[in-house]
Amino acid sequence: VAVKAYIESLESHADETLKAYTKKLNTAIDHILTLPQEKAGFIAHSYCSAFGLIAGGVKLQQLCKAAEGHSDEEFSKAKSESYDFYKNHILPRAKACIESILAV
Repeated sequence: VAVKAYIESLESHADETLKAYTKKLNTAIDHILTLPQEKAGFIAHSYCSAFGLIAGGVKLQQLCKAAEGHSDEEFSKAKSESYDFYKNHILPRAKACIESILAV
């Protein structure tokens, strides 16, 4: 339950893309809680991976927002490009992790 509260706190700082992922992660957690303990162990790696990818995305987005309007425009642009790359190429891995959880 504490994890769900933390995910809700992440969601409050997330853009629409990340909010969709936090909702999917909450669905995965609800599913995990219905599993027998021996099955829950099978998906621990997928859960930890999804959680880390989504939390990392939220933190990276926060850094990107903080860099907006920075006096060094190149710095600000680099943060924005980093977040865009993460959102488009790294974050989708979380979807696969969540799907593997829901398949158990």
